[in-house]
Amino acid sequence: MNTPSPLLSIALTLCFVLPTAAQDLATELVASGLQNPLWAGAPVDDDRVFVVEQFTGDVLVVENGAIVATFIDITSLGVAAAGEQGLLGMAFHPDYSTNGRFFLNYTRTD
Repeated sequence: MNTPSPLLSIALTLCFVLPTAAQDLATELVASGLQNPLWAGAPVDDDRVFVVEQFTGDVLVVENGAIVATFIDITSLGVAAAGEQGLLGMAFHPDYSTNGRFFLNYTRTD
């Protein structure tokens, strides 16, 4: 019989760590009137909220509960718009405030 390595046991144990209390989790309405919002977040030290629209290929800028601009539109890249495909996520570089770098995860139609 094969016995799991200690590292595997530690990894499996860490996968099941849950918040200790319900007050650790909260929800907040960011904006309404969105079509298929999939992710919302903000870079450090930025008051704006960025919302990823899965099927339109847009990242929208929200301030004070209102959509104020389109940050980027990647529809020209052939973003798939069905099922579990489309614009799926966004991440800001840790130094976004100085270098302006961000990353998008999306699926293409081809």
